[in-house]
Amino acid sequence: MAETLGMVAGLGILIVMVAVAMYGIGFLVLATPFMRWVLILLVAFLALRVVLLPFTYLSIWVNGYPEVSLEAEVRAKTVFVLTTKTVPTRRSSRFTLLAEGTITNKGQQFIRELAVECRVSKLSFGDSEMAYQRLTVSVMPGETKSFSGIIATDLIGVSVRGDLALQPPDQHFCRLQQVQT
Repeated sequence: MAETLGMVAGLGILIVMVAVAMYGIGFLVLATPFMRWVLILLVAFLALRVVLLPFTYLSIWVNGYPEVSLEAEVRAKTVFVLTTKTVPTRRSSRFTLLAEGTITNKGQQFIRELAVECRVSKLSFGDSEMAYQRLTVSVMPGETKSFSGIIATDLIGVSVRGDLALQPPDQHFCRLQQVQT
C-alpha cells in the first residue's frame, strides 16, 4: 500500500510540475478542470488513508504480526551434511563436480530448495573458479532427506609436476549458500 501511495504521489507531483511549467500556478488550479479534479482526488485519497490508519494498526493488534521466517532462522534450524567428489568427463582434462549429502529440517518451515557454492582450484596454485548450483529438495519439518546433484561440469583440471595430462582438482571448498522455503 505504501508503494501505491508513493506511485500516486509521484505521478501527481509529475503532473503538477508539468502543468506549472506550462500554465503557471494560478491558472493551473483555478482554470484547468482536469488539474482541479486531480488535486481533489489526491486530497481525498490521502484523507482516506488517514481515516483507515487506525483500522490497519487495530488489525495488527488483534491478529498479531504475520509470521515471517528469515533465511538465517531457517538455516540455523537445519543440519546440512555435504560430500563432494570430482569425476572425469568425456573431454580430456575436464572434470565434473558432484555433491551429495543429507539435510535435516528441525524448523517449522517446508524447505524446497538449497543452493550450494564451491570454489575449485584450477591449472596452477592460487587460481580458482567458482561454481554455483541450486538443488531441489522436499524436506518437511522434522524430516531428514538425502540429496545429490551436479554442481559444475567442464571444470579445468590442475597441472601436476611430472604429469602431462591435467589431473582432477585436488582442492574444492563447498558451502551451503542459501535455503529456500
